Amino acid sequence: MAAVQDFAAHAGLNGVIGGEMADVEAEGQPHDEATLQFIHIHKTAKLFQASARAGAILAVAPEAGLAALSQYALTAGLIFQITDDILNVVGDPARTGKSVGSDAAHAKATYPGLLGLEAARERGAQLRDQAHQQARRLPRNVGLWCSLVDFLLERDR
Repeated sequence: MAAVQDFAAHAGLNGVIGGEMADVEAEGQPHDEATLQFIHIHKTAKLFQASARAGAILAVAPEAGLAALSQYALTAGLIFQITDDILNVVGDPARTGKSVGSDAAHAKATYPGLLGLEAARERGAQLRDQAHQQARRLPRNVGLWCSLVDFLLERDR
């Protein structure tokens, strides 16, 4: 029950649902980096975080482990979303399953749209480095956790 309650807390209006609402409301509107970060954290990163926390709660992880995993998962979710935004600019539709340029066509709040493609890539790399540091605080399988965020950043679909 604790895992379900925790997941619901992260996926509610202060989580994924709120992020999706903010994403829709930001379409076609001017936005700044704070708005963009709110959207990305809430619509994507909190889903990663809630999922990781649910597993850790079910495994009866100690509080310190749960906190470390929560930070790592939030960062991983941001990496996923930034990469998704980048792929919407330069991805191969045959690989991604999505048309290129749809975010720009809908004036969506994205890191490439706000900062430019190269700065978005740099932000993703900075977050990857941050996630590597966070992975070192996890109790084991550091290499696996680092490989996961490497994959999220380098994926092509």
